[in-house]
Parts: sequence; C-alpha cells; structure tokens
Amino acid sequence: ELLSGIPGLVGGAIINNISALGQEISAIVSEGTVYNTKNNQFEILSNDDCHFRQRSSIFKQLQNRHLIIIDAIFQMNQNWIRDLSPAITNQLARNNHSPLNIRDAVMRARITRLPDPRVVSSVGQFFKNPSIEPSDASNIRADYPDMPQWHLPDGQIKVPVAWLIEKSGLRGKGQRGFQIYSRNAGIIINAGGGTA
Repeated sequence: ELLSGIPGLVGGAIINNISALGQEISAIVSEGTVYNTKNNQFEILSNDDCHFRQRSSIFKQLQNRHLIIIDAIFQMNQNWIRDLSPAITNQLARNNHSPLNIRDAVMRARITRLPDPRVVSSVGQFFKNPSIEPSDASNIRADYPDMPQWHLPDGQIKVPVAWLIEKSGLRGKGQRGFQIYSRNAGIIINAGGGTA
C-alpha cells in the first residue's frame, strides 16, 4: 500500500529496491525469475539471492547486468501493522486502517508531493536517505530542532535526504533542463530540454 503510485515497472522496482514511507519492495518480494544471458537459462532467485539494500540490489552491479528480471512473486502480509506517517494518518478516516484506505490515503498524499508523471517527466527520488551517528544527529538538531529522523535497529539515525536538500537551499533550483522539484526537494524533474 505504501508503494502505491510509484511510476515504473516491476523490474525497475526490484533493481532499485524502491521504497516509500518506510516500506521497501524487498519486504514483499518472495522470489523472482531472471533470464541469464551468459548461459541462456532461466533462474529463480530468492529474496536473499537479490542482496537488497537501500535503493539497491545485485541487479545494479555491473557484473550482474547479464541477469534480466522476467517476473517476481510478491508475498503480502495481511496482518501487517505499522506506524504510519502523519501525511498518511491525516488522510485516513478515524480507525479505518484497511489496506484499501491506506492505499487511497497514500495516493492522495502523493498528489500533493509528487509530480504527475503524465504531465512532468521525473526520475523520482533516487537519493538515499543517509544514516548518521547519534552524536552527529544531536549536533544537527542543535541548529535544526525540526530535523525529521528515524532510529534504525543498528543505532544509527536516518535523515530524509529531501529535508537536507531543502535546508541547503536547492529546492526549485535547476540547471541544463533539470530542476529540484518545488514541492519535494528529493525529486529531480525535467523542466524542459534536459537530456541524460
């Protein structure tokens, strides 16, 4: 539900281990079929075989470019309960956290923060949210008490890269046809004429 509305295809989603609102696609990929162009064989890769990391998987590594994702099996958890961000809970009807209502709330929140892919070309948010030491987080919070953060199981603190980009003053700035999106500093859009 939290990944709803992200433009793209299944292969790209797995290659990049897309994530949004604290959910990564790796959390629901059970296995995938790939075509190995080196041996001309189809192979089944488990979730562990994909070596998912934040915004990454084995498919991003140059030595694995011979693996073409054909399909994937997703294992959904019907009993999941998670802390939802205020952007989502504010969109939900009171005490109605059904998957359909959460998806609808995510889609409404996306409209306010993300460019409509039918109107504006975008590479989306491909930046990685940095993980920092708690002491570094404390130092930043001394100057920016509103700094959003998430505590990770390894003791590190994750900070949203969009917030960092915004605080650097780059929101809305552009060059060579590309621009940091004015509604969400974590997204780069093609403002006209940008080419890779």
